[in-house]
Amino acid sequence: GPADKTHVLAGMSTGGIVRVAADDLALEHVTDVPGVPRWIGKRAKDGALVIAYQSNQSVDSVLIKDEGQGRIYPVGIRPVLFLDSADRLWIASGGKLRVIDLASGTAKELGVGARWEGVRGFVELADRQVWAFGGTERSRELAGFIIRLMPGPKPVLLYPAAGPRHVGDDARPTTPITHVLEEAESARVLVASYNGVS
Repeated sequence: GPADKTHVLAGMSTGGIVRVAADDLALEHVTDVPGVPRWIGKRAKDGALVIAYQSNQSVDSVLIKDEGQGRIYPVGIRPVLFLDSADRLWIASGGKLRVIDLASGTAKELGVGARWEGVRGFVELADRQVWAFGGTERSRELAGFIIRLMPGPKPVLLYPAAGPRHVGDDARPTTPITHVLEEAESARVLVASYNGVS
């Protein structure tokens, strides 16, 4: 979960959320969820926790508890989650992309009708663009991709790894993209995949 210089938040299999002190590993109870925690985020506006957990009643489904608004949201099976600086929760699950504005509680599916298999993560750049990235190793699907989700009214495919290769493409990912990192000083974006960093 989220961390600062002295503590990190962690989920316990009993449903407890604790603060762990970095210097001596002392535990301090923070809150509880009715299931096994899978992910912890912290809202930018007020610091309230946003916790994904696997419910004790439904082993397959994951729920989100927004402690800031006291709301519960279903987010699917094995979701990939990201909380941006505007307190929007980005969700990839079952080949679909969704976003929930935690302030208003409104949810929206992105690219209705499109299938985005293999999303592995999200990143927010310094200029507030939000990207999803990933890929699959199955034929007939994108081996590696980057999708710009914000700004704009609909997702835009920025990088597809499928299709013919061109001169100078040797450094481009040809396998699923696992990480995207922005280097603020040089205004570059580093992209890591199974076959290297570009």
